[in-house]
Amino acid sequence: MVRGRQPEIDGTGHRDAMKERVRRDFHYEFTTMRFVPLSEHGQWPEPTPLLRA
Repeated sequence: MVRGRQPEIDGTGHRDAMKERVRRDFHYEFTTMRFVPLSEHGQWPEPTPLLRA
């Protein structure tokens, strides 16, 4: 059972979303992809930790 961290939230949002995803499957396949940035271009207002030195 999914429980929220805030006492005001009962944690049913995720459960309801998963039921809806099964009921009306928009994507017939699901994947999560994580990409590693290769480079940064341009000027940034502050240094970013995206690229390791």
